[in-house]
Amino acid sequence: MGSGLSEGYINALRNHTKKPEGITIDSLLGICDYFGITPAEFFTPGFEKPICALETLDSIESTIRKYKKGRKKD
Repeated sequence: MGSGLSEGYINALRNHTKKPEGITIDSLLGICDYFGITPAEFFTPGFEKPICALETLDSIESTIRKYKKGRKKD
């Protein structure tokens, strides 16, 4: 899943320290669906499940960036 959102940005959204700019409702729902959580759980401070999900999301995004970078060389 290449949402294009950094871990820091997602954490800022979860912690209500940043307004969602450039993220669509569909993107948010896709993130929640992927990790099996509700939007309410995503924005609940102290909810533990998204922490692991964010690490996974960051790993997936990193892999996608590496893949795209490699494809540009072809």
